[in-house]
Amino acid sequence: MLGQRRRRQIVATVAGACLVAAFVTSSALATTKPKPKPVAVMGNAKLGKALFVTTCGTCHVLKAAATPGTIGPDLDKLTTLTEATIIKQIDNGGPALFKAQFGAAAVAKYAVPMPSVYKSTFTSTQIENIAAFVYTSLQADKSK
Repeated sequence: MLGQRRRRQIVATVAGACLVAAFVTSSALATTKPKPKPVAVMGNAKLGKALFVTTCGTCHVLKAAATPGTIGPDLDKLTTLTEATIIKQIDNGGPALFKAQFGAAAVAKYAVPMPSVYKSTFTSTQIENIAAFVYTSLQADKSK
């Protein structure tokens, strides 16, 4: 039979091991980030890519489209865009979106603001498709 002292040592060791295991487990759970849920988009990103490449890519850089854009802002740098904001920008044109994110000084380096003709050039579905493509492309880059 084990002595009383030895039993206390065993109980203390087991209890300590349980506390350490609980702490390690809870720490691991606390630092594990949940995977972000995919956000449903209004448009069809696959259809939007072709429109973006042929219409928007001349002005805008977007890595996912492999466009060289030399006139307007690099969209890969506009990381906080929502799909609704992109739709609004396409509809209204102008420098407001870029100015809001980077300030007036950044806008000043672009001689030509985004035209507001796309609302009458594209259907609302086409605009949603372009916005879906840009938005999902930016989200894919953020998750890497």
